[in-house]
Amino acid sequence: MPPSRHWASAPYARDRDQAAVADQFTSNTPVKTTLMRRYEVLYLDHDNAPASHSAIAPASELFESAFSAFARGTLIQTDQGPCAIEDLQPGMRIDTEEFGPLPMLWRGMMNIIPNTPTDHPERAQLTRVMAGTFGMSRPTSDLVLGPAARMPRRGNAEGLVPVSRFADGDSVIQTSPPSPVQVFHLCLPLQATIRANGLPIATYHPRPGMTEIMGPQMQRLFLSLFPHLDTMSDFGPALLHDAERQKAGILEQVAI
Repeated sequence: MPPSRHWASAPYARDRDQAAVADQFTSNTPVKTTLMRRYEVLYLDHDNAPASHSAIAPASELFESAFSAFARGTLIQTDQGPCAIEDLQPGMRIDTEEFGPLPMLWRGMMNIIPNTPTDHPERAQLTRVMAGTFGMSRPTSDLVLGPAARMPRRGNAEGLVPVSRFADGDSVIQTSPPSPVQVFHLCLPLQATIRANGLPIATYHPRPGMTEIMGPQMQRLFLSLFPHLDTMSDFGPALLHDAERQKAGILEQVAI
C-alpha cells in the first residue's frame, strides 16, 4: 500500500498523524512534530503525456534537495533556445554537455519561505552568482540559484560541488529572500550537466547512499513525488566522477 498523503493549501503544515499521537501524551511530555511542506511536480506519465502532481511531504534536506536548485527566472538552454525554467514543459528537449539534447521528464517546484522555523537556515538561502564569475559567459547574466545547485569542479572527488561553497561576499553572494521565492529542479533520463544562464549545473539525481538512510516507507513517499518512476534505479546513471569524466574527454569541456 502506498503511504497516505496529507493535502493542505499552505506551503508548510504539521503532520496530522504525529499531532494526533502528541494528544495522547500529557502536556509535560515533549513531542517533536515533523515540519511538512507542499511540493509541485510536472512530469511525463507512462503514456508520454504531460501530467501534474501536488503533495505534502517532509520539509527535510533529503526531499528539498530534489526541488531547490534553480530560482524562478533562470534561463535553461533547450534545443530551441533559452527558456525560463518556470515555462519548461515535460517532453521539451534540454541541451546537455555530455549527451546532447535530452527530454525533460520531470520538473519539481517548491517555495522558499522567509523566517520559516528550521534547524538548518542555510536551506532557506539563495546564492547569487554575478555575470562572468567563472569565466566568459559563465554565467551570461546574474544568476540566482537554490541551495541544491551543484556544478562540476575539477579536482573534486565527487565531481560536483554545491555552488554555495563558492560564496565570497563579492561575486558569489548568499542571500535570504525577503519574500517567498519559487525554486525548481529537473530530471532527465539520466543525470547530466545543463546550462543555466550559461553556467553548467547538474540535473537532479539522488546522492550515493541516500536509499540506505531511508526506510522502505520513506522511500515510497519519496518516489511518490516522481510519478514517472517505479524504483530508485529508474533515475538512471549519475554523472561520472572526475577520473571517469577525464577518461571520457568531457571534464575540460564542462568543469570550472
